[in-house]
Amino acid sequence: MQEELEKGKFILNENGEEKEYTTILTFLNKENGKNYVVYTDETKDEDDNINLYASSYDPNDSGFHLYDVLRDDEWNKINQVLNNLISGGE
Repeated sequence: MQEELEKGKFILNENGEEKEYTTILTFLNKENGKNYVVYTDETKDEDDNINLYASSYDPNDSGFHLYDVLRDDEWNKINQVLNNLISGGE
C-alpha cells in the first residue's frame, strides 16, 4: 500500500466507480502510531480551493484500504502537518 501512495497517484473504487486521486503527503503520527495520507481528486470547491481529503491507513496491510478519520485530535494533527507544509515547515 505504501508504494501505491508514494507513487503519487492511486485509484479507489467508490460505489462501483473508479476514481483517480493524487497523493499530497503521507506521514506517521508518532503520538498515536497511525499513518495518514492527504490526497485530492483535483476538483475545486465553490471558492476555487482544491478539495483535500485525509484518511488513515496501515502500511503493512496487503490490501489497499483507507480508513475514515473520526477523532478531532487526529484532524488537529493533520491540519497541523498541512499548515507546516504550507508555511515551509516554520
